[in-house]
Amino acid sequence: MTIQEIPQNIDPVPYKEIGLALMIAKVLIETYVESRQYRRLGVKRSIPDELKGLNISEQEFQDARIYSRAKMRLDSSALASRHQSELVIVIFNFYSIIWDFCRKQSVALGYDAESEYVPAIIFILIEIARSLVLNTPFTIYSTFVLEERFGFNKTTKFQFIKDIFIGLALKLIFVPLLVSIIIYVIQIGGEYFYIYVEVAVIIIAFIAMWIYPNFIAPLLNKFEDLEEGDLRKKLEKLAESVNYPLKKIYVMDASRRTAHSNAYLYGFGKNKRIVLFDTLVKQLDPPQIEAVLCHELGHWKMSHSIKNMIVAFT
Repeated sequence: MTIQEIPQNIDPVPYKEIGLALMIAKVLIETYVESRQYRRLGVKRSIPDELKGLNISEQEFQDARIYSRAKMRLDSSALASRHQSELVIVIFNFYSIIWDFCRKQSVALGYDAESEYVPAIIFILIEIARSLVLNTPFTIYSTFVLEERFGFNKTTKFQFIKDIFIGLALKLIFVPLLVSIIIYVIQIGGEYFYIYVEVAVIIIAFIAMWIYPNFIAPLLNKFEDLEEGDLRKKLEKLAESVNYPLKKIYVMDASRRTAHSNAYLYGFGKNKRIVLFDTLVKQLDPPQIEAVLCHELGHWKMSHSIKNMIVAFT
């Protein structure tokens, strides 16, 4: 089965109208939820009693509220830009026009007119370019205006440009490969190709979850083992208390880009790792870092990542 044959082998369904309805419904729901949160953050109030014992000053609390509103405004603007672009493309059938252009370019390059791989790769390259044009202005503003204003930005212009080129290079390497795999699965999948595509996407997602932290993340940041000491002992004891099969604890040089602090977990089976931002280690005491890891380990204990993946793939 080829991609062109798919519409001929299924019952006619108003996919465009259904897709538009779902897109609009998604936008309305997201806008409603965001507006509620934004209005709530607009209410100036004192530090809640639950936070008064955490050494947070009134000024820090108000600054966090103001920063959150500013970030929400920017994120909402970026999201609106993407939604508008997608709606225009779908409503006016630009995807069909772009696909025809890609097929013509494929033929012009000397490939078979029936080939689906090359047009699909050209199509994806155009989508990558569109995404770069749409997102980069918002990323620049977020990094060098918003984050700078609140004292979080540590990214130099050189680092910013370097990150863009690394991200673009990775997309140019992996996205055409993944698209080719999906097209191949469609072609050999027969009548139930969509089931095989779903299985292929799930397998690819798990492979990516292994590749990214082990091979791609080290291209972007430096990872070092957490030194021996009180903090390491506390985190190892915490992991043991919830049966988290911890193998390594890393400190990542997040401070080369941001003053924000964070931590995350990754790994499969009994080969788990903890990654701490170096900003977290510098800003918090061991008991406070332990509290942050309690939150992350709670996600793992409750299988939130797996549940989110199940929802995403259904």
